[in-house]
Amino acid sequence: MSGRFHRLFIAVKMSPEVAQSLDALIRQLAGAEAEVKWVKTKNLHLTLKFLGDVDESEIPSLITGLQIVKCEKFTIEVGSIGFLPNVRHPRVLYTDVIKGAEKLEKLASLVEKATVLLGFEPESRKFLAHLTLGRFKGMKRLNKLLEKIDCAKGLIFGKVSVEGIYLIKSELRPEGPQYTELASIPLQ
Repeated sequence: MSGRFHRLFIAVKMSPEVAQSLDALIRQLAGAEAEVKWVKTKNLHLTLKFLGDVDESEIPSLITGLQIVKCEKFTIEVGSIGFLPNVRHPRVLYTDVIKGAEKLEKLASLVEKATVLLGFEPESRKFLAHLTLGRFKGMKRLNKLLEKIDCAKGLIFGKVSVEGIYLIKSELRPEGPQYTELASIPLQ
C-alpha cells in the first residue's frame, strides 16, 4: 500500500453534441441566478460507479479488473429535466437518459459486479441513469429557475454513442472538481 489515495469513479463521457447542448441549457438556467453550483461543461458525465478514496497502489489492478466488463457498444439519448430527490426539496438538478437507459443500467450492473469482485463495497441504491447539471446550495430564486426550466420542457439534448467506460480521478478544489482520466476500457 502506498498510502496515497485518490477519489475515483467510473463513468461514461458525453458526446461533444450533447455537451454543447447542455452547456447552452446551463447558461440559460444560470440566468435565473438561483443558488445552484453548475457543473462545468468539460465535467459532464454519467457516473456508473462511485468508488471513493482508492489507494494509488490498487489502481493498476482496478484497471485490469475492469477489463472483464463485456458489453456491446450502444447509443443513449439525453433529454428532459428532473430534480433529486424532488422539486419541493431539490438537491440535484439533472437531465435524464430518455432512450437506452436499460442498456446503461446493464452496463452499470456489469461495472458493479466487476468492482465488487475487486473488493469494493456494493452500491446500496438502485442505479439511476442521470446526468447532473447542478447542485442546489439554497432555495433563493427557485421559482425563477422553475420558470426557465418550464420553457425547456421536452427538449432533447442529443445522442451519445457509449463506446467505452472511463476510470476518472476527481480532485476537489475551491473552483470546482478537476477530473483526470486514468484509463479507458473500450466496449465490444
